[in-house]
Amino acid sequence: MDTRLDRVTFIGMPGVGKSNIARKLRTLLDDKLIVLDVDELIVIHRRAKSLQEVVASMSPEKFTELEGEMTIHAVNSLHGPTIIAPGGSIIYHERAMEILRRETHVIYLKASLETIERRVARKPDRGIVFLPGETLADLYARRTPLYESWADETICCDGKRKKVAKKLAPRFVLEHSFV
Repeated sequence: MDTRLDRVTFIGMPGVGKSNIARKLRTLLDDKLIVLDVDELIVIHRRAKSLQEVVASMSPEKFTELEGEMTIHAVNSLHGPTIIAPGGSIIYHERAMEILRRETHVIYLKASLETIERRVARKPDRGIVFLPGETLADLYARRTPLYESWADETICCDGKRKKVAKKLAPRFVLEHSFV
């Protein structure tokens, strides 16, 4: 039996569809769902033009700290049916992940490396936190075990992201009012 969903966090690689699926779910559920794209929040907070600009302006450690703190603040501020879509590097911020796991149902949106490479190539200027000299394949290999360890549930996203949203939509509990 599928778990009923109220507060959800999507984790996964860049390009897997965290924000895309969250927005599709909001539309399918007649806008009765708060969607928080943490990357968009960071861009606004830093008054930047893009996430890539923010990522390029600081070390991976500093970016991870900023992402973690903004995610924690969001989790503590939002009530009611919510999807939180942090950046893929959120898994490096242990305190944020502990709070997300305690306060939300964490879903790992998983796709093959080939799918991720194809989607990232479509938007090469997305902000991805790489270590010096690291490739997307290296990043995938390093992050996959962390995503798996933090997830309450894993959903394959190699196919159409709209199908994933349609599969998740009936599981959301929407009886709460926004506070």
